[in-house]
Amino acid sequence: IVHRPSFDLRGGHTIQVYHTPPDWTPKHVNTTEWADWAARNRMNRLKASYTTTWDYGAIRGGQVDEVAGHTLYTMLPPEKWFETHPEYYTLVRGKRTATHSSGRPSEICVSNPDLPRIFADIICDFFAAHPSAIRYCVNAEDEPSYWCECEDCKALDPVPQDWSKNGEGSMHLTDRWLTFINRIAELVDAFLSSLELAV
Repeated sequence: IVHRPSFDLRGGHTIQVYHTPPDWTPKHVNTTEWADWAARNRMNRLKASYTTTWDYGAIRGGQVDEVAGHTLYTMLPPEKWFETHPEYYTLVRGKRTATHSSGRPSEICVSNPDLPRIFADIICDFFAAHPSAIRYCVNAEDEPSYWCECEDCKALDPVPQDWSKNGEGSMHLTDRWLTFINRIAELVDAFLSSLELAV
């Protein structure tokens, strides 16, 4: 009997570390057991908070690959790029930074003309190296974070923002983000006829 499921992606996120009494010592989940469970339940995608899906291994089959989660700094790690290209990162109160005051990552300068090509090349390389992949997510970092205050980025925002509160909470910056994603999508269009770029 052959069954074609209604959903191409079946699975979800799970915890990667759990704490058990009595000492509440953190322990990493057994990814082999989880992958076995997912395969038995006809799931083809399982991941924790890492950006890549867990490898089911050839014995289980049926796996699809994707990159998901907060992928900005997986794709544009500051330790590789910031020293030579600070302009790729957020301009906050007149200075470029890759880090929020909390220590969390900041966002990136989405108006920088180099970045769509850099991101598109990474995505195309991933799809070429992973024939079972069907989706790549380019997702902003979680809040609290900093968004870029350069004039080119602000020009993408139809609604003026109170930049004195940058980094304190959510801001209304959907237009700038989708403009950036659409620029990437235009460059990876050959792949996207059958695959997905997600945000």
